[in-house]
Amino acid sequence: MLLGEYEHTIDDKNRLTLPAKFRAGFAEGVVLSFSQDGCLEAYPVAEYERTISARITGIDPISKEARLMRRAYFANATVTELDAQGRVVLPANLAQRAKIEREAVVIGVYDHAEIWNRDAWRVASNRTQRGGSTMLPNVLPSSTEHVPVLADEVHDLLAVQPGETVIDGTSGRRPRGAPRGGPRR
Repeated sequence: MLLGEYEHTIDDKNRLTLPAKFRAGFAEGVVLSFSQDGCLEAYPVAEYERTISARITGIDPISKEARLMRRAYFANATVTELDAQGRVVLPANLAQRAKIEREAVVIGVYDHAEIWNRDAWRVASNRTQRGGSTMLPNVLPSSTEHVPVLADEVHDLLAVQPGETVIDGTSGRRPRGAPRGGPRR
């Protein structure tokens, strides 16, 4: 379990010393990847395989969206190891994308770590602290498992084919102020 926030400095060889509490989790290797949040993510190899790789490789490879997602995640990732002092070399291309130069913040995000440009982390941290409680309803799992689907695939599945009979059984709550009985024709 990776928890906490730690400020670190990147050395002249682009090495970052990971917090001592994190090192055991990365003993088998580190997957570094660029996050869509603007930081770098550091996953233990087994955790990356179990979570990120498993989900992305499980998407239909024929789908254009799946190919774009695979490129976005896998082209922006690399596998590396910690040295004897617990340091990891940040590849120049990933560090540059995340705008990490000298001052960095490493945060634990339970199953992985994030490596931020210090100034960018301050902005993101303030945003998280201000909006944390309002985000919960959007990220907590519901009582049923959500299976993401692509809009084009759903549209194709729902398209009425010639000769088919379709019954629309849509139901739901009437918006406040809307007339009862639906629209008049």
